[in-house]
Amino acid sequence: MTELPPNQSLPVLHAFREALACEGPPAQGNEATLAELMEQGLLEQALLELKRKRPRMKSADPWHALRQRMEAEVARARARRMHLWQLDPSRHSLRLRMAVRAPVCNLHPSALQAALAQALMESGLPLAMGLEKTPRPLVRLGHPLPLGVEGLSEWADAILREPPAIPREDLAERISECCPQGLQILQVEAIPNHASPVLELCLKASWAWACPKELRTLAAERFGRFESAASYEIAKIGKVEGQKQVKQVEVRHLVLRMGWEGDAFCFTTGLSAGEALNPAKLLAGVLALDASAIHGLTRLDVELAEDPRLCSAGKYETKLHNIFEDAVLLESGPTLQRAEEEEDEDDEPILLRRDLRKP
Repeated sequence: MTELPPNQSLPVLHAFREALACEGPPAQGNEATLAELMEQGLLEQALLELKRKRPRMKSADPWHALRQRMEAEVARARARRMHLWQLDPSRHSLRLRMAVRAPVCNLHPSALQAALAQALMESGLPLAMGLEKTPRPLVRLGHPLPLGVEGLSEWADAILREPPAIPREDLAERISECCPQGLQILQVEAIPNHASPVLELCLKASWAWACPKELRTLAAERFGRFESAASYEIAKIGKVEGQKQVKQVEVRHLVLRMGWEGDAFCFTTGLSAGEALNPAKLLAGVLALDASAIHGLTRLDVELAEDPRLCSAGKYETKLHNIFEDAVLLESGPTLQRAEEEEDEDDEPILLRRDLRKP
């Protein structure tokens, strides 16, 4: 797997990373370090990097005291988010469209997600943290790319703890400047906080395979047969009754469209849950080749389905006007008066009214 060096545009986080290579914490001391990381919203990220660098820490380790303080502060911040997350009016959601080329296309999806999160932080965006026991940046990818396959129009969601200070039209360029080589942000748009995660919306993928000349005749004949068939099975290694063995898998329904554009074989596959077969294995199965022989495959686009949550937004939007009215009523305190038409009639309903003459 390709290792990518961290960006260094955040001075506080960069200084913390440099200190991690030394015996003890930064020279300014634990309190100053914590204050700076908390002020810039980088405490959880710094703790993640500390745990990765020093996973088995003993009490004698010079970093032990700082790690304990960081874990306590992170736990407090997580508890606050758990209570306020759904009602937080500052929360802001972004949907990113991006190109993923070499070398980042060689990263495992979790590593690519971490690289994107780091680029977002380095660009100055106030990334929100999740509610896991060890909180991570709230960045979620769309349907994962197969390792080594480039994607020209990939999707990701990012949640911010407050609206970005950078103008919307400048966000894509600003983030791209902080991205590792091969990762480029093409488009950034704001989406409602109640929108479905982009992974759930991935519907179809369009692919192009640069077919080698020596395979052109074989591929034309095999794919022609595949296209005209109502049913088509390929051999695939999988588990049958708990044992790994070669089994036959029906794949014809996975390919929705196919055709040649010059020497490139272009096709569209569905991305239904549990049915997204690796396209390199699909091509190899039809051609009766080993999957390692398939090179030059590119994902051109991922089509998103219409979001059902946005179609019925009223079910998900927080009713802030009711919350406001309840807050006003509860904060009124002594200005609430009991209004009774007759003092002795206990059976009459009790009415509450607010005395507008009092502040």
